[in-house]
Amino acid sequence: MPILARTFRLMVMGLLLWVAQFAPQARAEEMSPERTALIDQALSTFEQAAALPRSSSAEALELYRQSANAYQALIAQGVCNAKLYYNLGNAYYRLGDLGRAVLAYRRAQQYDPGDAQLQANLRSARSLRLNRIEEPARNRLAENLLFWQVNTSPRGRAYFAVTIFSLAWALLIVNLFVPRRFLVALFVGGVVLSGIAAVSVAAQLHARRNHPAGVILAQDVVARTGNGVSYQPKFEEKLQPGLEFTLLERRGDWLRIRLPDEQQGWIPAHTAETL
Repeated sequence: MPILARTFRLMVMGLLLWVAQFAPQARAEEMSPERTALIDQALSTFEQAAALPRSSSAEALELYRQSANAYQALIAQGVCNAKLYYNLGNAYYRLGDLGRAVLAYRRAQQYDPGDAQLQANLRSARSLRLNRIEEPARNRLAENLLFWQVNTSPRGRAYFAVTIFSLAWALLIVNLFVPRRFLVALFVGGVVLSGIAAVSVAAQLHARRNHPAGVILAQDVVARTGNGVSYQPKFEEKLQPGLEFTLLERRGDWLRIRLPDEQQGWIPAHTAETL
């Protein structure tokens, strides 16, 4: 039965894709003694700082700095997940480093965009920014309409697409032995739904690769009309830490960025970092 054989092969391919998606995550969760020690150090120093009577004292700030450095060391070793970036953001937030706090929270969002506590902390950090630049209403409307994409990660949608696609073909196999019209309808619906999810993942990953989001880290950044200090300032207001942007182009040591209100300008590359 050629049709059954081809269908079975497609199902096996889908299951292999599922396993391949989980395999890197399983390897990433394996912790060496060195990494375990860094995690313990990061957590303990943060807790010690938080327990001090004055969280802004020199002693507390030094402990928060040690906590942030331990998390950064873990990231340098390839350990990346939502919880790690969330804790790193909390350490930078307590240090008063608003730019790096927002950057860490945004990176955590890439792994777990639906986490309520993460969203609350990110909103708190954003509320402290000195630049008050609002997105156009149409952008906020688009985010509301695409809530399913905003609140889910590409990995989660990829799992969903593979699962639905595999189930759809399983229903088609059942239909070969027990023909039912509703099984064919479910098959078509499943393929369409998995296709939409797959396109969504591809579009988001393409956007991240070509036009990643970024965050201003330095203070008093002058955005200019071109990629050099000889160009005139683009805005009257200097850009401050925590302001988010979309990277449009990199030319040498300069970045052409688009702000939330869709205005564009050039900034020195060392004053910001992309996700």
